[in-house]
Amino acid sequence: MKCSLLFLALVAAVQAAPLIAPAANPRVIPDSYIVVLKDQAAAHGFKTVFDGIIKTYSGHGRAPEIVREYSAIP
Repeated sequence: MKCSLLFLALVAAVQAAPLIAPAANPRVIPDSYIVVLKDQAAAHGFKTVFDGIIKTYSGHGRAPEIVREYSAIP
């Protein structure tokens, strides 16, 4: 029983690590983003604004690349 609880605690800690890391380092930014526009709203100049935000916060000055665009969530 003790081993089971210890194992579950270890699994929970490993699963929570990605959620804890950004809190410790606010400059951590994931490599991928999913952007959902409500009610098929148009986002005029969205890519330009998004690129500027990511360049500012990543500190690397590299723009993200939009790999896929969907008209509806698959």
